[in-house]
Amino acid sequence: MEFVTSEVWSDVVRVPQDDGPNPAGLYELMKLLDREVMDLFRAVLLSDELSERTLALTEVVIECNAANYTAWVFRRKILKALGSNLADELDFTMDKALENPKNYQVWHHRREIVDLHNDCGLELPFIAQALQDDSKNYHCWSYRQWVVQRFNLWDGELAFVEQMIAHDMRNNSAWNHRWYVMNHVPPTAIVRAKEIDFAFEYIAKAPHNESAWNYLRGWIAHQDFVDQPMVQAKCEAIYAAHPTCVFAGNVLVDIYTQEGSPTSVTAAKRILDELTTCDPIRASYWTYLKKGLP
Repeated sequence: MEFVTSEVWSDVVRVPQDDGPNPAGLYELMKLLDREVMDLFRAVLLSDELSERTLALTEVVIECNAANYTAWVFRRKILKALGSNLADELDFTMDKALENPKNYQVWHHRREIVDLHNDCGLELPFIAQALQDDSKNYHCWSYRQWVVQRFNLWDGELAFVEQMIAHDMRNNSAWNHRWYVMNHVPPTAIVRAKEIDFAFEYIAKAPHNESAWNYLRGWIAHQDFVDQPMVQAKCEAIYAAHPTCVFAGNVLVDIYTQEGSPTSVTAAKRILDELTTCDPIRASYWTYLKKGLP
């Protein structure tokens, strides 16, 4: 409150929020501090003042509401105009990202600053730290993918993601990142075979783990997939041992349908009938698939 009401801003005419004659919200109930801050912020936005004091003001606005996208955009504009020390900004953004890990505005801001700074030395350790608090944070994983792509940091990513999957084999974000890493260049048949084996390794540990099954389905969807007999045999064995494993049944339906012979189609219909019974929540979906078979 002292900052926004100090003599530093005596020359600035505040701009109150105009809610119109029939306001939809109860702006009057907003905290007095927030109102003072936003009235002042609107004024400097209109004047487009790019100065040290407006840079400090954006920090106050972000403290009030870290999701204020306009504040982050204006802050970047000021930083560029002043030629500010971007290393200091990275420290500021790191604190905000750890305080607000699900705030996509702060992650986008850090991306813009790192891109402008052209230095990724802190990024992978920082991201690893953020993932310790929430290993499934979509914004964090998305940012890591950008960093790896932007600075060509592919070496070591496979080891990192293997560690994350070993820590939590149901972390769909980690599986997605592994797919991203393994497909940044066209994968060879040898790579696809290894990844299929990797998926089956974790399926054996937890047959009902949807993440591993989705990863497997991605690899067997390749048009030049040649290991179908092996995959089919493994899936049939898993489904026989775990008849309520919806994901094994679903993969088998895909394989049988693609094969297309009368025997295979009959087998696919039989599994779909079983899935309708053991997975009643998606019974309509399984019935729909069955109707689409010849």
